[in-house]
Amino acid sequence: MTGMSDGDAVIDVSTEHLHMLASGLDNWALHLDNCASRLRSAHESHVLPTVGPQHRIAQVLARLARMARNDAQTIAHLAQRYEFNESHGQNFWQVVATTWNPAVVGTSLMAGLVAFAHPTARSVSFFRQTMTQATEQFSRSIVATGVRPIRQSAHHISTNPGSDEPCRPPASMVDLISRIPAVAADKPQVRVERTSTTAFVYIGGTVTSALNGGKEPWDMTSNLVAIAGQQSDSEVGVRKIMQSPAVTSADNVVVVGHSQGGLIAQRVTALGNPNVSDVVLVGAPTARVEMPAGVRIVAIENTNDPVPALGGQTPPGKVDVTFRRDAPVTSNDSLGAHHLSSYRSTAHAFDASTSPLLRATERQLFVRRESEVCVATDWRVDRSS
Repeated sequence: MTGMSDGDAVIDVSTEHLHMLASGLDNWALHLDNCASRLRSAHESHVLPTVGPQHRIAQVLARLARMARNDAQTIAHLAQRYEFNESHGQNFWQVVATTWNPAVVGTSLMAGLVAFAHPTARSVSFFRQTMTQATEQFSRSIVATGVRPIRQSAHHISTNPGSDEPCRPPASMVDLISRIPAVAADKPQVRVERTSTTAFVYIGGTVTSALNGGKEPWDMTSNLVAIAGQQSDSEVGVRKIMQSPAVTSADNVVVVGHSQGGLIAQRVTALGNPNVSDVVLVGAPTARVEMPAGVRIVAIENTNDPVPALGGQTPPGKVDVTFRRDAPVTSNDSLGAHHLSSYRSTAHAFDASTSPLLRATERQLFVRRESEVCVATDWRVDRSS
């Protein structure tokens, strides 16, 4: 085992653990092949129809098994090269850069483990590279093999507004990020603020890591479904809210989303809301959707936040304005750079910048008339069978 310096962090890289990961992937491939074989046997005995979801799942399992075996070989080769080159002065990143394959899941898994355990600008950047092709493949495979919410027809998504309250129109990036709903169980996940011309829709991030399709739609299953390019239950709730008169009657709609909320913001804009003029992404992965012409995309990212890297590299021209900084984090919270409190600090840096591009973006986004009337409504979205 050796220490690797990455910025201020030292990452312990164990070749033994790399070999263990390769062995685990081999075992996973064997298990997937066995599952696919049982499904094929059922087809051959006419227990199942020749065409159907089980047949497609068998194909997905076989493909995943091949990917896992390729990953195991890649990681085993990486461990061998690292053991050899360590004595020749090459560090871990130099060895990885000549070994990894961005299309395989195992390498992305390894890079993700490093990025989430020791998030720095360098580890997050490498993770983003490996995820560019792997994210969509992996998420689609997970969804196809059953880890997804029951289809919308079996779920009821309810949207419940709170009381209207007066508010001050947002006048800065700090204002926008401060109004995104905080992550909390049984609390509103969406906030709508309406001025005479503009509706601001704020969408919060993931509330729970559950995969069981429970009451809370802002869960990990919705994350997987959204990254896989499908409509999640949390997105269904936001779409219902955006059909409310406060939003549909606005001349312009600005959608602001943190984390999962950013994925939702991109999808509701790309797939059916013509009044959206701006989307502000806060610590959010890039969704694989085509945005309408004329919609301005602003991305706020902490370079040591691994969550935006889950979407892979942002295609050229996809985002109009990107503001990044290395956020300070404490040693006992590896995901501190992803918290809304950290992004509020980043928003202060955005507002203090003298960049002409950022100042022009601010002028276009915000209402600065002190007499402007603003009404806010918080919305709670629930899922039920």
